[in-house]
Amino acid sequence: MPVFEWNINYLIGIKEVDQHHQHLVSLLNDSYAECKKGMSAEKMTALIEELIDYADYHFSYEEGLMEEASYPDLPMHRREHELFAKQVREFQKGHQENKVPPISVLSFISNWVTHHIQQTDVRFGVYMDSRNIRRSSTPPPTSKS
Repeated sequence: MPVFEWNINYLIGIKEVDQHHQHLVSLLNDSYAECKKGMSAEKMTALIEELIDYADYHFSYEEGLMEEASYPDLPMHRREHELFAKQVREFQKGHQENKVPPISVLSFISNWVTHHIQQTDVRFGVYMDSRNIRRSSTPPPTSKS
């Protein structure tokens, strides 16, 4: 049984962002299934690397949309993204030292889905709706390097 069943409660109404979020939920569910079987060190390494990649592409894309839309809560939102990336780097270091149980990473992802996506990201979706702004599949430019 998956940790999360993807449903409309996770949608913020921006196609690409919703697809990214759905990928994160799938990663969580797949990793949970691995954890129940006894996650290998290699699988844990792959999970952490995927989270690093996710942070790079998803946060860059989302923040680019926010910049383009003049989203007033961008600084706070960016800070949450920075905290996510910092925590993942700490997991990576801890895993290299054999000090991070997989369940702690899964708990972190689960908390991120239920709090950041369903609360913080939803506010951005509402902001976009209030301005009738939607994007096609072309990513916006970002100021991040």
